[in-house]
Amino acid sequence: MDCFEERRQVLLQELAALSGEGALYGFLMRQGEQLPPFAEEWKTEACLLRGCQYRV
Repeated sequence: MDCFEERRQVLLQELAALSGEGALYGFLMRQGEQLPPFAEEWKTEACLLRGCQYRV
């Protein structure tokens, strides 16, 4: 099994263990906090994903 597939399996197990929408939202927020900062050149109107919380 390659690294991508192993990580995919871990993520699927973590997601399956979550109980409800609030837990999923918290999980996604924690995952996002671990990412490197978003490059300034990508912070344009053309790159925005529209939605209820797209400015978060």
